[in-house]
Amino acid sequence: MFQLVEFLATFVENFVALSAVTQMSHPKIKGKQKDIILVGCSFAMMVVISLLNWIEAFSYITITCAFLIVFFLTRFTTCRNILHRATATILVYLCIHAVDYVLIALFGLTFHEGQGYFYSFQAILTPGLPRLFFLLVSKGTDVALYLVFRKQMAALGRLERRYEIMILTFGSIAYVLMSLLLSLVQMESYLAIQTTVLVAWLLLVVCVIAVTCICVIVTNYKASEQRNAYLRTTNELMAENYQKLNDTQQAIRRQVHDFNHHLRALQTIANSHDTRKVSEYLDSLLAIPKSSLTLCCSGNDVIDAVINCKAMDAKTYKVDFHYSVEYDPTFVIDPVDLCAILSNQIDNALEACQMLPEDQERRIDIKIWPQNGEMLFLQVFNTVGSNPFEGNENLVTTKVDPYHLHGYGLRNIQDTAAKYDGELKSIFQNGKFVSTVYLFCTHTQNLGP
Repeated sequence: MFQLVEFLATFVENFVALSAVTQMSHPKIKGKQKDIILVGCSFAMMVVISLLNWIEAFSYITITCAFLIVFFLTRFTTCRNILHRATATILVYLCIHAVDYVLIALFGLTFHEGQGYFYSFQAILTPGLPRLFFLLVSKGTDVALYLVFRKQMAALGRLERRYEIMILTFGSIAYVLMSLLLSLVQMESYLAIQTTVLVAWLLLVVCVIAVTCICVIVTNYKASEQRNAYLRTTNELMAENYQKLNDTQQAIRRQVHDFNHHLRALQTIANSHDTRKVSEYLDSLLAIPKSSLTLCCSGNDVIDAVINCKAMDAKTYKVDFHYSVEYDPTFVIDPVDLCAILSNQIDNALEACQMLPEDQERRIDIKIWPQNGEMLFLQVFNTVGSNPFEGNENLVTTKVDPYHLHGYGLRNIQDTAAKYDGELKSIFQNGKFVSTVYLFCTHTQNLGP
């Protein structure tokens, strides 16, 4: 009976290990065929591991052989390379043996309180009811964890090579340290206890440092990602602005060309001394509808690009668009930050105006001006149908996709302004929403070498 349970426990552990590594490494085959192959491999592993266990009840040689067998067999069940399979295998066995060691500790606290970890470990290795109970709980936990995290395991297959190397390195170190601590705990001596505590403290310090480094890396990555998104927006707006400038220049050339033709035509008619025809021709020219858009020329390329592009958008959305811009060219502001603030302010205003019916006033007013020689104000007014602060004091976005490129929102305007010791102020006044950002700026002549 006990021997049968031993075989079954070994089979279950092997099946979980092979299945987990296969799931992490993109299986070559699926469905029933995969299950049959995994069952066959697990049975073969059970025979080998049982033979090794028969030679010696507990040995790291057995664990090493199990690791190598899983690593070798998954070569035939998965599509990934050696590095990936090694990483997946070390993670799987790290989890399996961590579960075993935790359960042994809990078993000792529950049934052998005060007798030490060594006594509990020996009791678990001895055939009998305690070991039978331990095997049922341990392997049941392995199966449950596999079923719970099975779908998430495939995410490991999308990791880059450098991350796989990192995980394999830290996973191997963690496994060795865990095994070392286990060996020290089993030695009933004061020196072993001191050594165990010291190693545990070092391990905790390393973990804290690693977590801190990860947090810093993730934070820098997010900041870089956001900056790249803003930079793409800036480049797109600049490109659109220069395209509009080019289109305007082409239109002016065509108008000059047409104007020359009109002058020749008028000259011909005037030579005939027919004032009535001259008057009719002039009336026809004056009746031609004029469609013009005055381009912003503030002296700052980013401000010009944003306003000119948004002015075209406003014209498309039938929104009255007005602006007044004064800019101090000596101000030192990152163009990406300036674009992020102004484009988001105007985008929010455009979206609010689009929500208004066409028979209602749709108007945006932009004012940009320096003050006191060290501050820059960017203010955007837009008409709204109702007070946006009612029932939404913090102006939480109602967009379906709040992370869209143009939906960074008020929070990111605040974060960008804070880089310049500035702030965003939003109010509702006289039927208009007013967004005001002020920035404290340095000057080019004040910069050090």
